[in-house]
Amino acid sequence: MWSDSVQKLISLALQEDDVERDITSSLLLPPHVWAKAKVQAKQSGVLAGNALLKPLFENTSVVGQPQANDGENVHPHQIVATLEGKLYEILSRERVFLNFLMRLSGIATLTQQFVQQAAPLGIEILDTRKTTPGLRELEKYAVRMGGGKNQRLNLSHQILIKENHLAAFTTPKEALKQLYQKLKKMNQNIFVQIEVENLFELQNILQHPPHPNAVLLDNMTPPQIRQAVEIRNQCAKNVLLEVSGGIRLENLHHYLIPGINRISIGSLTHSATALDFSLQVEEVRANG
Repeated sequence: MWSDSVQKLISLALQEDDVERDITSSLLLPPHVWAKAKVQAKQSGVLAGNALLKPLFENTSVVGQPQANDGENVHPHQIVATLEGKLYEILSRERVFLNFLMRLSGIATLTQQFVQQAAPLGIEILDTRKTTPGLRELEKYAVRMGGGKNQRLNLSHQILIKENHLAAFTTPKEALKQLYQKLKKMNQNIFVQIEVENLFELQNILQHPPHPNAVLLDNMTPPQIRQAVEIRNQCAKNVLLEVSGGIRLENLHHYLIPGINRISIGSLTHSATALDFSLQVEEVRANG
């Protein structure tokens, strides 16, 4: 299920906590001491990260069993996973598993709150590349578990012409024309999006072909966005409109404007509060 980059991340997280040299567990807990343990939610939210249970305890005696699936809503005291195996192996990897679970579930929970408000209008909630270095694939997975959609994974996925790219051109339209000429020579059909900061730029882009697949309305006010929808409907109905910039749960309702296709929100991944979970040992026995 997981890419090589996620597998490497799991290995790095285990190395970071030096799980093979847990001095406390190694001195106190002989290998023949086995246990059963449960992981339970301490808050209500959306579960994400339980799918990491098995790879995190790979090559140990511990057998982990998810009791809830990623993407499901959980409540306080709900058991989301059980583990059975050598106690020192359970405890040495406990924190790494809980850290992933808390971080990813926090992102999924916040995403769901945005999605629930936007869904009645058919507006998609997207993430951005404002992710924790090294954690992007997992954080974008968590967004999907919360019902959101992923913007491009990295710079090689799709084309997004931004303000700093446009600094090298006289007009956004000039940049678009040059881009499409090069794509035609390459015989490439790639999704193209361009960022605009005002309605004049939008008009310039949409008045005549070639049109982008989508336009990103950056930091526009709700009245400007309504005008942008009118311009798009008049000039190029098939072009998607995406809104971004300073959008929070508290002001989201101002941006839920008919005609907008999607809203991208950096805070889904850079400002989500972790959802709390705990692991509790329930039964200890000597094995062998």
